[in-house]
Amino acid sequence: MKADGLAAGKGVVVAQTVAEAQDAVREMMTEGSMGDAGRSVVIEDCLVGEEVSLFAFCSGETAMLIGAAQDHKRIGDGDTGPNTGGMGAVSPPRGFDRAAQEAALDLVVRPMLKEMVRRGTPFRGVIFAGLMLTETGPQLIEYNVRFGDPEAQALLLRLTSDLLPALSALAEDRLDTTPVTFSDQAAISIVMAARGYPAKPETGAVISGIADAEALDGVRVFQAGTKENAARELVVAGGRVLSVCALGDTVQQARERAYAGVKAISWDGAAWRTDIGARAL
Repeated sequence: MKADGLAAGKGVVVAQTVAEAQDAVREMMTEGSMGDAGRSVVIEDCLVGEEVSLFAFCSGETAMLIGAAQDHKRIGDGDTGPNTGGMGAVSPPRGFDRAAQEAALDLVVRPMLKEMVRRGTPFRGVIFAGLMLTETGPQLIEYNVRFGDPEAQALLLRLTSDLLPALSALAEDRLDTTPVTFSDQAAISIVMAARGYPAKPETGAVISGIADAEALDGVRVFQAGTKENAARELVVAGGRVLSVCALGDTVQQARERAYAGVKAISWDGAAWRTDIGARAL
């Protein structure tokens, strides 16, 4: 059940029963839980499998593979609770190697680009295809015309070439002249969220420990829902507050480093999943 409009990544209910589906429609269309985005609702087949995010630079009919990551959408461990904008990501995802990623580009991205050229509306930019790896092969869930969040934090940590020349080549329609390369290392991003997210996040708590986290091997912290208060202290200012990321030679090492970074950071009401990357192991 999908709200047919922009809902900050929270407009989807994966209903387990007919009653749950009916409740979702009622909340969106009658009670207005998604505002204008929920005035109409899209009902789709429920695809079963592992969800992955596939990224590519695209210009005209050309698609250059960036890579893939796996997001963890639900708020709670074990994929429980409501959907969020994303609680963490792993790159590369298990069981979806470079050959499989290129095959998926041939299946769901390059035909779309060819059709847009045929219509006289060629696309140039980043395509992020949300896929479900089902028993019968990859199935397309959606297209996005952006980097994913928090997938980009994990994916771009692995970038070994320079991003700016690639973006410049993309803008100037010379995409095939600039190589984009990634390391074989694994990367994980873990979102630290405010208490109450995704419904009503609590803001204002003072954050400490970011410098301690970034002093750890392989750890980098990206700020999102933060700001400075009148005392120049860093405080919580949104639902998803920080993304604590780490590189490692293995998923296990990256995971251990990222969670060590999470433990170094604190504020009143900090919340995060403890199982990011567990499926990849």
